[in-house]
Amino acid sequence: MSQNTVKNTVPPAENGPEPRPAAARKARSTVFGRIIKGDIFTSNSVAQFLPYAGFLTLLTLLYIANAYYAERKVNRINQLNKQVKDLHSKYVSVKADLMYGMQRGELSKALLDEGIKENTTPPKVIMVENNENEHIY
Repeated sequence: MSQNTVKNTVPPAENGPEPRPAAARKARSTVFGRIIKGDIFTSNSVAQFLPYAGFLTLLTLLYIANAYYAERKVNRINQLNKQVKDLHSKYVSVKADLMYGMQRGELSKALLDEGIKENTTPPKVIMVENNENEHIY
């Protein structure tokens, strides 16, 4: 069997990273240069992506419109919840007033102004006997 040996080890660069080839720097600078100059918009490749860009613009507009619509709905729901709370409190207060007005003492006071007095004598029970000795009240 043979022994393990180290293959070509490259010593680390002492001056820093290796410089890029001139072609890579030129390719990058030409893309940015074309964008800045505006040449990229006059080429034929832009016409290919125009429907896609229009579709993305439409989706963006729909997204924004949906956000405004949802915000309006949330505000409307909050307003309706406040109205429900107000109406509930009015319901409770009116119900309490009605229950207070329906008490026997309050009714007798209100009817006294009308000339109707409360009966002070208890009612009399009339008993009728049938032939079969059943009591009917």
